[in-house]
Amino acid sequence: MAASDIFNAIGEKLLDFTNSGAFDQLLSGYVNHRNFRVRAKAAVSISNSVFKMGVEEMKEFRFVTLLQMTADLLNDRLPKAREATRSIMFSVNETFTKNEDENPEAA
Repeated sequence: MAASDIFNAIGEKLLDFTNSGAFDQLLSGYVNHRNFRVRAKAAVSISNSVFKMGVEEMKEFRFVTLLQMTADLLNDRLPKAREATRSIMFSVNETFTKNEDENPEAA
Protein backbone atom coordinates (compact mmCIF):
# COMPACT_ATOMS: atom_id res chain seq x y z
CA MET A 1 0.00 0.00 0.00
CA ALA A 2 1.45 3.33 -1.05
CA ALA A 3 1.41 6.47 1.05
CA SER A 4 -1.09 8.02 -1.35
CA ASP A 5 -3.49 5.12 -0.75
CA ILE A 6 -3.22 5.58 3.00
CA PHE A 7 -3.79 9.32 2.70
CA ASN A 8 -6.79 8.77 0.40
CA ALA A 9 -8.26 6.37 2.95
CA ILE A 10 -7.76 8.38 6.14
CA GLY A 11 -6.31 11.72 5.02
CA GLU A 12 -9.32 13.92 5.67
CA LYS A 13 -9.91 12.39 9.10
CA LEU A 14 -6.25 12.81 9.96
CA LEU A 15 -6.28 16.48 9.01
CA ASP A 16 -9.36 17.08 11.15
CA PHE A 17 -7.48 15.88 14.24
CA THR A 18 -4.26 17.81 13.69
CA ASN A 19 -3.58 21.36 14.78
CA SER A 20 -3.62 23.60 11.71
CA GLY A 21 -1.25 26.11 13.31
CA ALA A 22 1.44 23.48 13.78
CA PHE A 23 0.83 22.26 10.24
CA ASP A 24 1.24 25.75 8.82
CA GLN A 25 4.42 26.37 10.79
CA LEU A 26 5.88 23.20 9.30
CA LEU A 27 4.94 24.37 5.81
CA SER A 28 6.20 27.91 6.27
CA GLY A 29 9.75 26.70 5.66
CA TYR A 30 8.76 25.61 2.17
CA VAL A 31 7.44 29.03 1.19
CA ASN A 32 10.98 30.18 0.35
CA HIS A 33 12.07 26.90 -1.26
CA ARG A 34 14.17 27.07 -4.46
CA ASN A 35 11.81 24.82 -6.41
CA PHE A 36 8.75 26.80 -7.50
CA ARG A 37 6.55 23.69 -7.55
CA VAL A 38 7.34 23.05 -3.89
CA ARG A 39 6.42 26.66 -3.10
CA ALA A 40 3.13 26.23 -4.97
CA LYS A 41 2.22 23.04 -3.09
CA ALA A 42 3.05 24.71 0.22
CA ALA A 43 0.92 27.73 -0.71
CA VAL A 44 -2.06 25.55 -1.59
CA SER A 45 -1.76 23.57 1.66
CA ILE A 46 -1.47 26.72 3.74
CA SER A 47 -4.42 28.23 1.89
CA ASN A 48 -6.57 25.20 2.66
CA SER A 49 -5.78 25.31 6.36
CA VAL A 50 -6.10 29.11 6.66
CA PHE A 51 -9.57 28.78 5.13
CA LYS A 52 -10.56 26.65 8.15
CA MET A 53 -8.96 28.94 10.77
CA GLY A 54 -10.74 31.39 12.99
CA VAL A 55 -9.44 34.66 14.38
CA GLU A 56 -7.87 33.04 17.44
CA GLU A 57 -6.01 30.46 15.35
CA MET A 58 -4.71 33.21 13.06
CA LYS A 59 -3.48 35.20 16.05
CA GLU A 60 -1.92 32.04 17.49
CA PHE A 61 -0.11 31.45 14.20
CA ARG A 62 1.20 35.02 14.33
CA PHE A 63 -0.67 37.16 11.89
CA VAL A 64 2.49 39.01 10.79
CA THR A 65 4.14 35.74 9.76
CA LEU A 66 1.08 34.83 7.73
CA LEU A 67 1.16 38.16 5.91
CA GLN A 68 4.89 37.86 5.24
CA MET A 69 4.38 34.41 3.71
CA THR A 70 1.63 35.68 1.46
CA ALA A 71 3.73 38.67 0.42
CA ASP A 72 6.57 36.33 -0.55
CA LEU A 73 4.24 34.16 -2.62
CA LEU A 74 2.23 36.90 -4.30
CA ASN A 75 4.74 37.32 -7.15
CA ASP A 76 5.52 33.63 -7.58
CA ARG A 77 6.04 32.11 -11.02
CA LEU A 78 3.26 29.56 -10.84
CA PRO A 79 -0.33 30.74 -11.11
CA LYS A 80 -1.35 28.07 -8.59
CA ALA A 81 0.80 29.72 -5.90
CA ARG A 82 -0.51 33.19 -6.74
CA GLU A 83 -4.12 31.98 -6.64
CA ALA A 84 -3.53 30.24 -3.30
CA THR A 85 -2.03 33.46 -1.96
CA ARG A 86 -5.06 35.44 -3.04
CA SER A 87 -7.24 32.83 -1.36
CA ILE A 88 -5.25 33.21 1.88
CA MET A 89 -5.70 36.97 1.84
CA PHE A 90 -9.41 36.65 1.07
CA SER A 91 -9.85 34.18 3.96
CA VAL A 92 -7.98 36.45 6.38
CA ASN A 93 -10.00 39.49 5.29
CA GLU A 94 -13.29 37.60 5.52
CA THR A 95 -12.46 36.20 8.97
CA PHE A 96 -11.47 39.55 10.45
CA THR A 97 -14.43 41.34 8.84
CA LYS A 98 -16.81 38.74 10.24
CA ASN A 99 -15.18 39.06 13.68
CA GLU A 100 -15.49 42.86 13.53
CA ASP A 101 -19.18 42.58 12.68
CA GLU A 102 -19.80 40.19 15.58
CA ASN A 103 -17.73 42.12 18.15
CA PRO A 104 -17.61 45.82 17.23
CA GLU A 105 -16.27 46.82 20.66
CA ALA A 106 -13.26 44.47 20.32
CA ALA A 107 -11.92 46.30 17.25
